[in-house]
Amino acid sequence: MFTVPREILLYDDAPGAGIDLEEIAEYLKGHLPGISVRGAGGFFSAASVPVDEVAGEFARARVRNTFGLQTKQEPLPGEVEYERRRLLGSSGRIFGIPYDGFKIQRLASSILASAAAAQRTTHNSQLETESSAHIIFTNQLLGSWDADDRRFHLRAAIYGFPSLVSTSGIVEAPAKPRGYYLLRDRLRAMGQSDLGTVAAQKEFEGSFLVHGDKRLTEVAKGYAMQAVFFHMTGDPFCDDPDCRLFNAHWQEELLRSQLSGPEFCERHSRALKVISEAHNSERAD
Repeated sequence: MFTVPREILLYDDAPGAGIDLEEIAEYLKGHLPGISVRGAGGFFSAASVPVDEVAGEFARARVRNTFGLQTKQEPLPGEVEYERRRLLGSSGRIFGIPYDGFKIQRLASSILASAAAAQRTTHNSQLETESSAHIIFTNQLLGSWDADDRRFHLRAAIYGFPSLVSTSGIVEAPAKPRGYYLLRDRLRAMGQSDLGTVAAQKEFEGSFLVHGDKRLTEVAKGYAMQAVFFHMTGDPFCDDPDCRLFNAHWQEELLRSQLSGPEFCERHSRALKVISEAHNSERAD
């Protein structure tokens, strides 16, 4: 049983990240004929709620300790002002500040609810946010707390209503090859910290994604499809390492599933075929 969205909206909160949302939209249209897919501009920078309120929530979502549970702490005025400038400037720069992805997701959900309320007031009709899949691409680092090893982990995506895909998380969250860390750390131990990173990147060039990588758009297509499957089934992942829905924890796995596999496993290919045939049948009627 699938809950097929009426439309899919892609938001670009990742300026300068090097992804092509139009290409991602065309990709989704090709696999999901009959479903409207369109770009919807920025999300947080164009929110219907006051920018100061959005900035405050981003500041509260900052992760200050990656090895401990977060305590409730009101942000400093300077932190809120930084977030305000970032939102208004739509900067493509990434400063390495991690955010609690679920807090940002709740913020996005409240913004959608506010937009729906405004729509009802203005047009006396309900905005169908529930039947639309909202996918926000952001260049900010997102993560979540893992109770098993009691630490904060970066995530490439936070799926839900709406879903968030972090372009910087795609680069930073999946682990690089083990040899990369061994070489980097060996040179760092010899007092060559900067050289260690450069040497490791050169030695393993191409085996992992970097910021501004030309492969990012292609990889982001798979994350967008995972977000769609979460909307339709509640499960965005697949156990097949050659399927684009595979939950990659290593860059090697990521590149395999997104760039060199047959796209989808038999089960998910069949699911997409069923959805396509259902829409063709509706159009014929």
